[in-house]
Amino acid sequence: MNQHALVSKFSHVKPGDTHYTGGGLRDFFLYRDLGIADATGGQVICHLVKANPDLPPEDGTGWHRHDCDFQIVIMMKGWARFMYEDKPTLVSAGDGQPGGFQDRRRAAGDRQGPAGDALEVIGQCRRRRN
Repeated sequence: MNQHALVSKFSHVKPGDTHYTGGGLRDFFLYRDLGIADATGGQVICHLVKANPDLPPEDGTGWHRHDCDFQIVIMMKGWARFMYEDKPTLVSAGDGQPGGFQDRRRAAGDRQGPAGDALEVIGQCRRRRN
């Protein structure tokens, strides 16, 4: 386990405590903070991510790499189609994946249309390269 991520205060975030907002890394996603960044002094980020219905991506995320000590993404609802390095990958609800690879999100959806809701946990992120 990462010895550097020290929990400095208690956090218990319920669904009504925080709301999905824009202003994150990608404008075509909405993010719901789960209170972990505040509890760990910013050392670990944990949020729910979903597609922003008002700003659908035109060409996906583009190639990028998440340069972090660790990153875990668990698809909670719907699906997302990625390219990891040179491998096409369909991630569906219930699937999990580690970060650290060069990737590009190409599309997402569910039975009702664009979606692909995910839980993302990131630790000690130095930078994100687009």
